[in-house]
Amino acid sequence: MPHHNQYLGPSSRTVPPSLPSAPSPPAFRLPIAATVAVALATAAAVAIVASAAFLPAASAEDHPGIEWSLILGGSGSDLFTAAAAAPDGGAALAAESDSSDGDFGPTLGGTDAWIVRLAPDGSVQWMTRIAGSDNEWVEWLSAAEDGGWLALGFSLSADGDFVVPQGKNGSRRWAARLDSSGKLLWLRFLDAPEHEHSWPVAVAQPDGGLLIAHLILKAKDGVPADGFETGLQVSRIAPAGRLSKAFFAALPVSESSHVWELAAAAGPEGDLAVAYRAADGGSYPLHVAAFSPAGKLLWDSPAGDDADAADIGRDLAESPDESPGNFYRLMALPEGGWTGSATDRKLSWLFGVASDGSDAWTARVPRNGIVRDIDLADGGLLSAGYILGGRDGDEDLLAILTDQSGAFQWSAVLGGSGNDAANTAAGLSDGGLLIAGHTESRDGHLTAWEPSGQAEGTPSAWAVKLGP
Repeated sequence: MPHHNQYLGPSSRTVPPSLPSAPSPPAFRLPIAATVAVALATAAAVAIVASAAFLPAASAEDHPGIEWSLILGGSGSDLFTAAAAAPDGGAALAAESDSSDGDFGPTLGGTDAWIVRLAPDGSVQWMTRIAGSDNEWVEWLSAAEDGGWLALGFSLSADGDFVVPQGKNGSRRWAARLDSSGKLLWLRFLDAPEHEHSWPVAVAQPDGGLLIAHLILKAKDGVPADGFETGLQVSRIAPAGRLSKAFFAALPVSESSHVWELAAAAGPEGDLAVAYRAADGGSYPLHVAAFSPAGKLLWDSPAGDDADAADIGRDLAESPDESPGNFYRLMALPEGGWTGSATDRKLSWLFGVASDGSDAWTARVPRNGIVRDIDLADGGLLSAGYILGGRDGDEDLLAILTDQSGAFQWSAVLGGSGNDAANTAAGLSDGGLLIAGHTESRDGHLTAWEPSGQAEGTPSAWAVKLGP
């Protein structure tokens, strides 16, 4: 496997592919950690429960091997937070870093956000920093139709790249667009609706723009005395960055219901689907609702049958209080229908529904398995996260592949004696599977890595390609 070395120049946040042949002055010469080739050891099998039946685990021979592994970092905390596939078989990764040295340093202050473009072989083509003097990070990343990239994130800065008008109601959520070479084309803060119940979610559009959906309480007909209804306020950002309101889509819940958690996805015809939970007589069933491009409700369906949906909601609500966070994902299937994941505290479920809301399925991940992201890959559904209490008592990176109806195909557990976890996943155009997050290990699947100046127990950004 080739040894990749790239360099970040002193006068630009973006590294063009040609830069390694013309290194920067020594004071600014920042070698990116080598891509290391490692072999996939026997992976632990992870059982998934679907329709109240245990599905068989695959053997180690069924797992794809590691094609390449990439680690970036410095003396601070560094991790990958989002991933998106590129048409050429490569990908882009979003990272956050507070390192003062190494591959991402020196920080501009607090935590900096980065977009890292990878070639198909895992080498770094360019890196773009999006930052000010305070903390910022990227929560969502998507490829644009023209070869560029769309990002959604958060920032506390008012300088650097964030010298732009603040969003309505003090919103610090932002959206940005980069071109195919990593140049930042525009960045804008989003408006925060009144009575907002969740952080916004982004959905890429075929024309290169994106939809931003907020879960809100809205006064009926604009008159608070007439009561409130819960639904989505959907805004549109045009490819050039102009923000406009699109529509309000009411969810089919009673005024007294408390609705929380939200994931959204766009279908091939411009339809929109959302996954949510609503309090219902002591239960918290998980539902999927679909809307037309104009915001008309098409159907609302439990995730699974009524019992399955109630079980998911109840288990999520009653899972242990020591919470690693809530992660809800939803995406459209190529042949129609929707699939997603729901993680709350220490419990994860996978689910799917047909394009008309029927034929739902559910699959439960064991209690020590946490799913943080999903993507379509290798003809199935790739789930990525981590195992609590892994082989050495710490967290290990977890990858699970099911088919599009939730049937278990294989699982892989990677890592060493430290905490290792995946935050994001992407199915690549060549059939490979990209899993990215962070590692604190110096052994196990990371024995080829020789950290420089890194404190023990400090996370470094870690990405792994499996297969094809």
